[in-house]
Amino acid sequence: MKQKKNHLPAHEIIIGCISCNQEYQTTSTSSQNIKVESCSNCNPFYTGSSASEIKVGAVEKFRQRVQKTKDKV
Repeated sequence: MKQKKNHLPAHEIIIGCISCNQEYQTTSTSSQNIKVESCSNCNPFYTGSSASEIKVGAVEKFRQRVQKTKDKV
């Protein structure tokens, strides 16, 4: 009895980020290279850069509101 091939062939491809030009080499069943808009290197969600800026701004706004409340009393 002859065995069937259940797996697709794997190819070495490069995933390239358009934003930061970072390239990652991986394997895929697709034989074409892939371009993405943002990767883990430049996406703010993964880097945490914009999240800390938002938190700092939120704390400052909160302090200003508390100061206005104290000034009224």
